[in-house]
Amino acid sequence: ALCSMEDEGVTHAGRVELLRAVHEQRRQLEAKDSLAEELRRRADKLEAELQRGLTAEEAKGLREKLVKMKEEANTRTEDLDESTAQVKTLEGQVRVLADQLREEKERSNELVIRENVVQRKLEAELAQKGAERSWQVVVEEERKQFLLLRRQLEQQIQEAQDRGRSVAEDGARMEAERR
Repeated sequence: ALCSMEDEGVTHAGRVELLRAVHEQRRQLEAKDSLAEELRRRADKLEAELQRGLTAEEAKGLREKLVKMKEEANTRTEDLDESTAQVKTLEGQVRVLADQLREEKERSNELVIRENVVQRKLEAELAQKGAERSWQVVVEEERKQFLLLRRQLEQQIQEAQDRGRSVAEDGARMEAERR
């Protein structure tokens, strides 16, 4: 059989894949057979209970119990759907905050690069013109402004990270509550 498959252009990898697929199908059939057997056992048990006969009061009690169980299942399904929606919302918020954090980091890096360029230019000008005091004052003012701006950006980055962690913790908490 393997030779004829090779003759038909089926490679070794193709044969392996076919065998894997056949094995998977067999495993699924066995699982279905097992489930069918379990359902048959349950049906037999229910049939035996029905054959022994129920009083009207027992039947009414079972119907009431069935109604309550269905209501509880519906409530749990609704709760699960709501929790799932909340988790998805939180995941979206986490993605947005992560994007914002990434953008803030990129801006911060760009500012550092710009600071370095400006600083080199100023140093070159100062070296060219001599060390005039007025330029030192300008450079010091620029540096102070940059440091202030840098602190503000670092604070914004930290706040964005804190919000991201908070949202992630809320999502994890809700996921745990959902379970």
